Amino acid sequence: MSVSHDATIRIWDAPKYKCRAVLKGHEQGIWSVNYDGAKGTRIVTCSPDSLVKIWDIKSGKCTETLKGHSHYCYKAVFDSDGANIASVGADNVLNFWDLRNTKAPVFQNKQSNTCLMSCDFLQNDQQILVTSMEGEISIFSVKRQERIFYHETLPGIIEAEVALRKNAKPDDDIDLNLLTK
Repeated sequence: MSVSHDATIRIWDAPKYKCRAVLKGHEQGIWSVNYDGAKGTRIVTCSPDSLVKIWDIKSGKCTETLKGHSHYCYKAVFDSDGANIASVGADNVLNFWDLRNTKAPVFQNKQSNTCLMSCDFLQNDQQILVTSMEGEISIFSVKRQERIFYHETLPGIIEAEVALRKNAKPDDDIDLNLLTK
């Protein structure tokens, strides 16, 4: 499988180097694709159109459209048994979806103050690992529906870089190594 900024999903026959199918349905480019390893017949995609879509690989049809983000959606993943999906995006929101009822997320977590870039279920599917554009790492509990761990990997560095660049002239070389000393 591959996804592209041309808003297509391509299903490949890898041994023959041939495209078997082209799936269309997002309004803008697609930034993430995740395979449902439990059932083996579905994929989930997300896009800057703010939508998360579930696709049946055999029919090539979109079977569900999840509407829970108000801005770009960067990542969507299935849990290990394919019953739930987590998604994150530029709206700083983590959505947790139960696929038996996709009208709305089971819960939304809006504790982050920055764009969320990636998410994945941890081994037991009861926790979701989330990373942000500014280097934050969080773990969310599915049961408690809240953040249970937070670590800032770049404390003060982003703010310092912004301040350096703000005061720099266009031709100045900025030594970013100074920020870590």
